[in-house]
Amino acid sequence: MIVPNKVIKFEDSIIGKIQFILKEMKDGKIDIKKIYYNNIKNFEDINDFIIALDVLYILDVIKYNEEEGEYYYVEADFM
Repeated sequence: MIVPNKVIKFEDSIIGKIQFILKEMKDGKIDIKKIYYNNIKNFEDINDFIIALDVLYILDVIKYNEEEGEYYYVEADFM
């Protein structure tokens, strides 16, 4: 479910589905509920969506701002 293998195609794995969240978050701050409802057809259920958020958070791709109560995309600085 999380990673692709012989049985699970890349598009059906969580790793393949995080792209839908990132596409909307790169444009700026956006409500998580709005992202979910815009992409509900791309996730099997809310659990898949939450796991995708968890993966992005663990990889430090997104952060949560407690003061504003919003998630935001973290720009990588590799230089």
